[in-house]
Amino acid sequence: MKSNIKGFTFIEVMIVVVIIAILAVVGFYSGKGHVKIAMATEARAFIEKIVAQEKMHFVRNSDFYLTGEYNKVSSAKELQIDSSQNKYFKFFTVVSGAAATGSSAVALTVRTFAVKDIEDLSGVSVVGKYNLETGNLEYEEIF
Repeated sequence: MKSNIKGFTFIEVMIVVVIIAILAVVGFYSGKGHVKIAMATEARAFIEKIVAQEKMHFVRNSDFYLTGEYNKVSSAKELQIDSSQNKYFKFFTVVSGAAATGSSAVALTVRTFAVKDIEDLSGVSVVGKYNLETGNLEYEEIF
């Protein structure tokens, strides 16, 4: 007698489940790095805003507003900066120093810090160095 039962065996179903699980894990972990890079875009825009306000502050006062390396601030009246609209990067510091390796030009170094509550961004910082002689703004992401 012939059996008319049609369907998949247990082994076939388990193989499909394992393949789907592997694809899901690979997709999840490969996308995580891209999310951090996308979030760092907010920091770059924030740095550009700070540098623009620093230029205006210099024109008005003949000096730059410096926070110091260890004094993280979220707003600065002098620069008319308020980071409350930012979602990921709310704190920043502004210091002066060398523009680039091998260069004696003075630069402003703006470092933004991620909000600590977001797990994906813990330890993420974006640094912008603005060269006062050339007007170039270079970025460095620290993950």
